[in-house]
Amino acid sequence: MIGFDNLPALTTRAFSWPSNTSSQLTRDQRRALQRLARVPRGIVSTLMVAHGFSREFIRTLVLAGLVTVVIDTVKIGEETIDVDLVMITDIGREAIEG
Repeated sequence: MIGFDNLPALTTRAFSWPSNTSSQLTRDQRRALQRLARVPRGIVSTLMVAHGFSREFIRTLVLAGLVTVVIDTVKIGEETIDVDLVMITDIGREAIEG
């Protein structure tokens, strides 16, 4: 896991994103949110990093309320591992729908 355990507990209700957010998103923020919007169950954080989004960048999206990170357990063969899934929030969806 890539160290999201130190983030404060967040709820999407804790944030209000300005209605003209679409124009306020950076190109990378928009690209990340659009990618996440296509995968409702989330994308493993290591795959997001492989797509060029740094851990710090993902943290900023979490702190802005645009995405959330949840821990999921995956069984691969006989081994069980925990993975961090990055998921878009309703606020993130609203931001890209602008």
